[in-house]
Amino acid sequence: MIKKLLPIIIILFLSTSCGFEPKYKGFDGVDFILKLQNSSGDRDLNNAIKSQLSRYANGKDDYNIIKLDLDSKFEKISISKNSKGEITKYNLRAEVSLKITSDKEERDIFFIEEFKIDKISDTVEEKNYIQIIKKDFAQSIVRRLILNLRKNK
Repeated sequence: MIKKLLPIIIILFLSTSCGFEPKYKGFDGVDFILKLQNSSGDRDLNNAIKSQLSRYANGKDDYNIIKLDLDSKFEKISISKNSKGEITKYNLRAEVSLKITSDKEERDIFFIEEFKIDKISDTVEEKNYIQIIKKDFAQSIVRRLILNLRKNK
């Protein structure tokens, strides 16, 4: 029995990672420094974005310095109500506008993230959940920004 299972187990171990590479792998090779100059809008979302951008705030002296101006907007929009008129679902929407200034160019990038949630009866738990979603939005926005900057070098 063991002799029959051993080749199958070995084949499974050898074939599980055949060429798979995560989508966002390779952010270590970034050759620019991001400096956040100004931020306005939703404070929690901005703080989460600043935290994510801090990974790209240091580098070598020969790196290109890219300055960012951040403007964010976060909305919690009701999308569904029950027969009593109580809200049952929300759409969380984050809009982030970044003005990018470097030696080579100056441009604007706009990101939108959306997520639908059910209303949670415990308001503290709902606020904590929304904070987690804002952090996820920030992480996604910074990843998309880095991919955009690397693509447009």
